[in-house]
Amino acid sequence: MRRKALLASTLAIPTVLAFTSGGTSAIARAGFVAVSFAALAVSALSTSGPLLPRGTGGRLALGSIVALSALTAGSHAWTPDLDGWRVATQLVLGYAALLYAVFLQLVDSAAMRRLVEPVLAAGGFVVIGYGLLQRALSDVFQTADSARAGGRLFTPIGYWNAEGLLAALGLVLCARVIGDRTRPLAVRAAALAATPVLAVGLELSFSRVGIAAAAAGLLLLTLLDRAASRFQALSAVLLAAGAGVLTTVPFPSLRAAATGSSNGAPWLALLVVLSLLAGVLAFRFVPRWRSDPAAPAPAARKLLIGLIAAAVALPFATALLSRSDEGSNSFGASATRLTATGSNRAQYWRVAVDQCAGRPLIGHGVGSYAGAWLKHRTIDEKVVNAHSLPLETAAELGLAGLLLLVAAVAGVVLALRRSTDPEAVAGSAAALLTWAVASASDWHWQVPAVTAVSVSLIGLALSAERAASNAD
Repeated sequence: MRRKALLASTLAIPTVLAFTSGGTSAIARAGFVAVSFAALAVSALSTSGPLLPRGTGGRLALGSIVALSALTAGSHAWTPDLDGWRVATQLVLGYAALLYAVFLQLVDSAAMRRLVEPVLAAGGFVVIGYGLLQRALSDVFQTADSARAGGRLFTPIGYWNAEGLLAALGLVLCARVIGDRTRPLAVRAAALAATPVLAVGLELSFSRVGIAAAAAGLLLLTLLDRAASRFQALSAVLLAAGAGVLTTVPFPSLRAAATGSSNGAPWLALLVVLSLLAGVLAFRFVPRWRSDPAAPAPAARKLLIGLIAAAVALPFATALLSRSDEGSNSFGASATRLTATGSNRAQYWRVAVDQCAGRPLIGHGVGSYAGAWLKHRTIDEKVVNAHSLPLETAAELGLAGLLLLVAAVAGVVLALRRSTDPEAVAGSAAALLTWAVASASDWHWQVPAVTAVSVSLIGLALSAERAASNAD
C-alpha cells in the first residue's frame, strides 16, 4: 500500500504542476525539482530491486540523460544568459530525478507498472476537465481572457499547445487502457468515458501539432497492439472523441473566446451526459470484443506505417512550407486556425540552425537562443525558445548535446523493443511518440506539466526492459 501511495504521488506531479501555470514559473519549477529529488531519495531507500537498468537500452538512455544534464550544467562556463542557464539546468535535473524515481519504483514489480498508464491518463482528464469547466462556467470561475490565446483553451496550464498535447497524451493512454483486455472492465469503461472530454480539450486548444501528434500515437498503438480487438478499440475511441467534438457545434461561442458563453452550462451538461453514456455502453459492448491475439495483415501494417509517417511529417512540412503567421500574436484565434497554414516556426528553426553552425561542437550555452533570435530575427516577434527540442539543443549545446539527446532516444526505443512484456509498454511507446512529435516542433520541454508525463513513461519503459544477458 505504501508503494502504491508513493507511486501515485510521484505520478501526480505533472497534474499538480498543471495548476501552477504548467510548472513554468520560478517557484513552481523550484518546487518541481525539490519534489522530484525527494521522490528519488525515498524511492532509492525503499526499493528492493536493482539500482540501474538491467538492459542495454535503459543504461544507454539513463547514461545519456545524466551526461546531458552534466553538459547543461557545465555550459554555465560559456553561456551569455545565466538566467536562461538556471532555468534549463533546473528542468533537466528535475526530469532526470523524476525519471530515475519512477524507474526505481517500478523496476521490481510488474503489478506496479500497470498502474502508470491509467493514473497518468486520469491526471490528464482532471486537468483538461477543469479547463473545460472554467470555459463553460466562466462567470463562476471569473476566467480572464488572454490576448495571445484568443479562443484557444489555455487554462490551467497557461499555454494552449501544451493543453492540446496533454489532451493528446490522455487520448492515447485511454485508447490503450480501453483496448487492454487484461484490465478490469470498470477501468476500461472509465477510460472510454474520459475520451470525449479529452477530445474536446484537444479541439478547443486549436493545436494543429497536437492533433497530428495524437494521430501518430493512436496509429502506432493500433500497429503495436496484438489483440484482434485493436480496431474495435480504436473505433470506439474515435466515435467517442468525434461525439465529444460535435457537442461544441451548437455552441459556437464556446470556440470563439476563453470566457465561453451563456450557453456554457447546457453544453457542459451535454458533454457530461455523453461521457456517462460512453462509459455505460462500454460495459455492454467491450466484453464482446474479440480477445485472441492477431498480427496485422501485411497490407494493413504497411498502411498504418504510412499513415504514421504522414502524421509525424505533417507538422514539419506545414511549418517549412507555410507562409508567415502574422496573426499569431493577436486576439481572436478560433477553430479556423485548424485549417490555416500560417506559422513562424521556420523562422525560429532557421535561427537555431545558424546558431549551431556558428559554434557546432558545444554550442553557445543553454539559454543563449533568446539572444540569438533578437540578433538575427527577420520578423518583429519576441521568442525565447526555438520551438523544437532537437534544434534548440543543437543551437545551445552543439553536436555534443544533440548526440546525447539522440542517444537517449535510441536507448528508450531499444528498451521498448526489448521489454519483458511488449503489450504492457505499447501505450508508453505510442504516448512517447505523441510527445516527441509535438516537442520536435514546439517548446514543450520547458513545460514540466506535459514533459513530466513523458518522463514518467520513460521510467516505465526502462523498468520493463529485459536483462542485458537475455536481451538477444
